[in-house]
Amino acid sequence: MRKILLLILILSLTLITGCSSRAEVKQMAIKEQAMIEEVAPMVDEMNKSFSKWKSGEITREQLSTEIALHYPKIHKINQDWDTSKRNLTRFAKNNASLWKISYMSNICYSLENFIANTTQGYPESIAATKGKPLSDKLLIASFQKFIVEDYNYNVIKATKGINEVINFF
Repeated sequence: MRKILLLILILSLTLITGCSSRAEVKQMAIKEQAMIEEVAPMVDEMNKSFSKWKSGEITREQLSTEIALHYPKIHKINQDWDTSKRNLTRFAKNNASLWKISYMSNICYSLENFIANTTQGYPESIAATKGKPLSDKLLIASFQKFIVEDYNYNVIKATKGINEVINFF
């Protein structure tokens, strides 16, 4: 009789922790979706600024200033995401579905790299990095790599994972 009760208790605890870890992962998926939606308008503004610079409407210094305005917000979003992941229970961290939605850090990393490359050498910029400004050719390559390729790839992967997690749980 005791063995049966112990078995029931163990199964109950396993079920409860499994359900709570799924709920945590689903909450993280919802959070990641909200963060992607929060970042999207900033990326649109960076795209517009970059296009204006490329067409000669604004100077490189103006581009640096416009792009740098987004750094504090993006950096804060990245910190919030990292904090949320650290605060997950051990069971949620071991949930395989968590890996389907762990793209927010990559998204922010791509944006922060582009901002750093754009502001490099412009000390009056909020997010300026040391060194000489990148050549126009390298800045265009940086935009292609970090915004067109990496950002878009990670948003697509995150969105797919978010939909799978939300629909599954």
